[in-house]
Amino acid sequence: MLGYFTCYGSVSIASSLSWRTPFVVQAIVGFLLATGCMFLPDSPRWLLQNGRREDALKALERLGIERAEAEKDILAPQQPNTTSTSSVKGFLDIFNKEYRGRTMLGLFILGILQLSGIDGVLYVSLSQLKDK
Repeated sequence: MLGYFTCYGSVSIASSLSWRTPFVVQAIVGFLLATGCMFLPDSPRWLLQNGRREDALKALERLGIERAEAEKDILAPQQPNTTSTSSVKGFLDIFNKEYRGRTMLGLFILGILQLSGIDGVLYVSLSQLKDK
């Protein structure tokens, strides 16, 4: 929404600031988001999988998760995953009968999003330009 209103507000600027203003605003927002990532704690599950239990406990405290809840869910011993699958087999699993409907729904929604967004507008406008 911020991007839309920045572009909407900068349309009436007569100089090159009409395209530079949205670019600068987006760069600032991107920089703030990237900087904010440095302050996120590490994943407690990942820390546990890599044998760093003390760091996982510190991360849980930082996230505000109570110790009793963490012991029940996150810190509980996990069963080791003995099945090793290749990345291709893992990808093809989404087309198994059990997941096929969800996969097709997701692909359908992504297709409709592409056709109803700016891509759809561009397809129609380009086809009308060719007709002229």
